[in-house]
Amino acid sequence: MEQDRYHEVEPLVREELAISHELNGEQSEKTAEILGRLATVVLSLGRIAEAEALRSEQYATRRKLLGDDDPDTIQALHQLTALFLTQERYAEAEALCKKELAVRPSPSEDDTSLVVLGCLSRCLYEQEKYEEAERYEREAIAASRMLYGDHHPKTLPYLRNLVLSVFCQDRYDESEALWLEIHALNEENYGPDGEATLESLHWLARSTYLQGRYAEAGELFSKELELWKDKGETRAESLKCLSWLARSLSKQQEQVGKAEALWKEEITAIRQGADGCDKEMLCTALHWYASFLAGDGRRQDEAIAVMREELELTRELEQVVEHPMKTLKVLEYLADFLFDEERYAEAVSVWEEVVSVSQAVYDSSTHALTLRARDCLARSKLEIKCYSEAEAIWRRCLSDMPENQHHVEEEEGSPSAKRRRLDFCHWLALSVFYQDRFDEAEALWREELAGRQAKSTQEEDEDKATSSALARCLHWIGYLFFVQQRYGEAEPFWRDEVEKRQKLNNGDGQQRLNPKTLDAKSWLARCLGHLVGKQMEAKAIWEEVIGGWKELENVEKVAEAEVELQKVVGAGIATQKKVNDNDGLQRTRRLFALFGPYTADQCDPGATAQLLNIRLFKKRQSVLTSMDESERSSTHESFFPLGLLMLLYDLTLCGGIDEGDSEGDDGGEETEEETGACEALDDALGQTERLLAISG
Repeated sequence: MEQDRYHEVEPLVREELAISHELNGEQSEKTAEILGRLATVVLSLGRIAEAEALRSEQYATRRKLLGDDDPDTIQALHQLTALFLTQERYAEAEALCKKELAVRPSPSEDDTSLVVLGCLSRCLYEQEKYEEAERYEREAIAASRMLYGDHHPKTLPYLRNLVLSVFCQDRYDESEALWLEIHALNEENYGPDGEATLESLHWLARSTYLQGRYAEAGELFSKELELWKDKGETRAESLKCLSWLARSLSKQQEQVGKAEALWKEEITAIRQGADGCDKEMLCTALHWYASFLAGDGRRQDEAIAVMREELELTRELEQVVEHPMKTLKVLEYLADFLFDEERYAEAVSVWEEVVSVSQAVYDSSTHALTLRARDCLARSKLEIKCYSEAEAIWRRCLSDMPENQHHVEEEEGSPSAKRRRLDFCHWLALSVFYQDRFDEAEALWREELAGRQAKSTQEEDEDKATSSALARCLHWIGYLFFVQQRYGEAEPFWRDEVEKRQKLNNGDGQQRLNPKTLDAKSWLARCLGHLVGKQMEAKAIWEEVIGGWKELENVEKVAEAEVELQKVVGAGIATQKKVNDNDGLQRTRRLFALFGPYTADQCDPGATAQLLNIRLFKKRQSVLTSMDESERSSTHESFFPLGLLMLLYDLTLCGGIDEGDSEGDDGGEETEEETGACEALDDALGQTERLLAISG
């Protein structure tokens, strides 16, 4: 019936319904029958919500009058289920399908029951419940074969649904075997260029592609494309094939140029309005072309331009959508790419939009993906040195997920709430560290360390992510102490990091070189180079590190490590002798006599130099404050030897100038430079003692 005629029919059916209410009452079979006809009319006029209300009323009436098992009740239930399916309300449709199957004959005995079983598997598939869908699909195939025979065309749709569920579980080898079976049946039933045959060929090629057999997949996609061309049609299905052929070719180095040409051909055809194509399909084509450009490594600007075009189109498509999920995914893809390309300022603006859209989509500030977006925004701000802003974001993340919070909405495969909290704690510590608030940073990293160690203890088989995060935490605590010249405290953390990274790297018992392990050893060697009596160990570690970088053929790292090794060889090997050297010890005591008490167990040269510098500064300030302006002016110049004194002291104590025998010289005489440095140090000490005696 033409739609205009439904407008004429509707008032007549409504009048009939009113009369039935009057004659038969609201709870009558006649009234239920008219309700069904009226539902059909209003549904044909596009008023879905009203049709649903009428179907629900009809089903409720028949249940009350006839019972659940009556064929008319079952038919009303079936029609209501179909209405939910047309609205893609799969969870509600699933419940009704199960209810209907419970009162129908076995699907192997009744074709309508088989249809309902197929609908149920579709509902589960659309909700991504692939394992459960597969179970019902196998039941439907068995029932169909009992009803129609092994190779009947009516069995094919159930086979198709099964293979799609298997495919979506990433079981591509199984899906390939099933598609081969379906393709053979389709060729037999519909011919080599039938649409069902072309579809099965397409999915067979995709299963091959996803197993990494790109050349073989390319041949299958090429065959499909030729069949579409033979039909003389350029439509959505043929362009999808073109896109997959381009992907297959892009994985083969010698075919990259052809792949790009195919993507451009696809995009042009969609823009020109090829049959069945729309803006959503153009978005998909742009997405894959952008991915291709992004993988080039030299065409980032082109890739970003295509991503932004895809984003604008997606926004346009979802401008009236309450939850713009596709827009969110495109935004995340663009933001991730900008961050990976170190275009942090651009990434910040995109991540800010991701946070806003994510909160709207999930209607929650604690959803896993919303928290991830905030985390990425803070990391981008950290990279552009907006440390206080990054700090504020991570504090907000932590405040939104207290330790006892169990309602944080998790995404499958995402880190646990506890692990995410420790990650936020780590990055918050880093943002505080970069603001020179070392005490706060230390407290936060120690909190993180305690949490990760507890988690590591609880897990029988510590996973790689937990071990890696623990090693990272150990590194930063060591580095925090290192920059404060607390070398003795830094050492054990870097030793633990080296041990942890070696276990990570050699977990399967195989010894391998790993850049992160070599970096950890480098920092340990730097630390040991500052500690009395440990320069020889530092030298050995640097030699090991240099050998590792050479094996990995990292020329830059080799050069960097060789410079560090020379510092140890040329300046630090004899440090332990200097501390015990009588002249050096005497100078140390004279310095502390001037600036503060001397302790015999003072053995950390870096800390000693730092302490003397602080005391020197305070002494200088107190002396200058007690003088008038003329005295202060003349005395100010006299303090220059103190700067020289501290420099020379630092050099001699830490190994910059060798006062005794250097390694390998067999107790030879001091060099001219060493003798001059020691004389300058003694002279500076004398000047300082005289100056303080006068001013005191």
